This record gives sequence, C-alpha cells and structure tokens, in this order.
Amino acid sequence: MGITKLSKNGKIKITNNGNNILYARIISEGIPVTGDNTAAQNKLNLKVDYKSLSGAKIDVKKLDQGTNFIAEVCVTNPGMSGTYKQLALSQIFPSGWEIINSRMSEYAQTSTVTTSDFTYQDIRDDRVYTYFDLIANKSKTYKIMLTASYIGKFYLPTQYCEAMYDNTINARIPGNWVEVVASSD
Repeated sequence: MGITKLSKNGKIKITNNGNNILYARIISEGIPVTGDNTAAQNKLNLKVDYKSLSGAKIDVKKLDQGTNFIAEVCVTNPGMSGTYKQLALSQIFPSGWEIINSRMSEYAQTSTVTTSDFTYQDIRDDRVYTYFDLIANKSKTYKIMLTASYIGKFYLPTQYCEAMYDNTINARIPGNWVEVVASSD
C-alpha cells in the first residue's frame, strides 16, 4: 500500500500494491457543533432553573468543582389543545457534570428533589428522558440532582420538550457554555 497523493483540499489517493483487500477507516476529532440555539414555545411552556440544595437560584455558567445542585424544569400546558398525551422531556447535561441518580442514591431522594409524577424516566450517564401526560392549564416540575465534577469548559445542550406524536407541540431552552473551576476552598 502506498499513499500517492495528499492534497491541501483534504483528498487522499491510496494505491493497493498487494493482493489482499484493503479496508479504510476514517477517524475524526474536534469540538461538536453547538446545535440549535433558539428558544421556542409552541403550545407548550418550558422553564429551566438551576438551584442550590437549599433552593436558591444559582448561575451555572461557572461552578466550583464538587458543587451539588439541582436542575429544575417546569413544563406548562397553556390549555390551547386540551390534555397532552405522551410528552417527552429531553435533558442532556455537559460532560463536566454528573447526574446523581435518585434511584441509586438515598442522598438524591431527599425532599429537595421531589418531582411530579411521570409515566417513565430513563436516566443515563449524561442525560435524562422523562415521559409524561399533562392536563390543560397545569404544570409539572421535574428535578435532577447534579454534581459539577470535572474541571473544564463544557457545552450545556438545548433542553427540549415535545409531544411525541404531534410536532406542533414543543418548547426548547437554548444551550450555552458552562465552566467547572477548581474549588476556591
């Protein structure tokens, strides 16, 4: 095998000088695109607050490493189309934050993180998907306990809620950059 041409426009020509099959593999690195950075509220209202464990609002743009805090999402049905069935709330968190899974931690089961009822909740390493129904003119609040774990600058993706089978019902809060810094203690 020999690489016969490497050009400035990113094209490569590879020649197989042998009798065996040659397999190519492409590996790329970089910073992911930040995604949709627009807010929207279409027949659904969405509000996201970040709070300390005592309930005070905090700014997550710069957190000390080791800070425990809560992401509190309030979803409201303004009553424009009756009861909404099968809503999906998607919360993806920055890689510098860790989710404290309430099903696996007595610490995260405190009254501070009591949430509304849901049909199903899928808690993964970096995201939480919550599925629920919402009666007209009512709200539901979901709380996820988090820890600012790893020092660095990370992207907090868009928080999104939508009706799974009606794309006219949705709301989103745009993402932004956040930072975890060494604790000043």
